[in-house]
Amino acid sequence: MIYSEHTSLTLQGKVSISILRKMDIAEVTHSNSRWFFVDFATTEVKLPFDFDTLLLGESKKLIKSNNLGRIKILKAVDQYGHKMNIIPQGYKSICLISFASTIPHEIKSLPTLKQFQYNPKAISLARHNNIQLASRPRNTLHGF
Repeated sequence: MIYSEHTSLTLQGKVSISILRKMDIAEVTHSNSRWFFVDFATTEVKLPFDFDTLLLGESKKLIKSNNLGRIKILKAVDQYGHKMNIIPQGYKSICLISFASTIPHEIKSLPTLKQFQYNPKAISLARHNNIQLASRPRNTLHGF
């Protein structure tokens, strides 16, 4: 598997307490941390791993959050609750994520789920220095 600094992970929703209990995963006691269902990893992710940017939905629209700070993937488990030190490329996972300041409203607004499921308004975590901004196409008719 190839590890990349250009990693992003997509949060589909928060993990319900009943699923955490069923998988014997300790509930979070820190107010700035939560467990999330995370979609297929595009690259191998070594833990812990830090992000600093939030992107909304399939369009990957930048979410502006005041004082977002560091977002850290602290722990990950597979679909059976087995601890992972690396999220392999192509794997779904359940991750404990910690936010440096308060949890952003957009993250709090994610649905609470009892299983992996697609969410068109999922939120992706990324690093700001790896984001390519869209630009306006050049008008070739007028030489601009």
